[in-house]
Amino acid sequence: MMQHEVSISKDFEDMPPSFICPITNEMMRDPVSTCDGHSYERSAIEDWLQKHNTSPVTNLLLESTILIPVHALRNSIEEWCQKKVKSVLKLSDLKMDEIALHSNSTKEIFRAETKKSGMPSSVAVLKLSKHAKLKEANLFMKISNHPSIVSFFGLCYEDND
Repeated sequence: MMQHEVSISKDFEDMPPSFICPITNEMMRDPVSTCDGHSYERSAIEDWLQKHNTSPVTNLLLESTILIPVHALRNSIEEWCQKKVKSVLKLSDLKMDEIALHSNSTKEIFRAETKKSGMPSSVAVLKLSKHAKLKEANLFMKISNHPSIVSFFGLCYEDND
């Protein structure tokens, strides 16, 4: 039986609390600030503001619904994630579907659930052929910082690789 390990770029156990959206309780990828100075994940606060005119944190009336990007916080989150690239999540921490969502000659994509506390519960696992590994892994590392594309947790290795 092959041993699998996934090297993930985010070890959530020591994540600074300021990186967590108070609405979703997940790490922010596109943090924005409201007029009361609190930061939120953009999509979460946009949804909130469609139904409420108050702050999710203080429950006080917001004088404005203008959202300001918090570039320094986003950069800090990205830098912190890049430093965590050597953390390890074992295959036993994943419950992976047996049938691929997508498959071609160079890759397979599987849906999986994580069992590890602090991790996102639903993830996609990309299995690459030996020929595609380095090129695609480098691409995913580059695009992982873009909030609208993907969160990249790392590389999956098998014993024979």
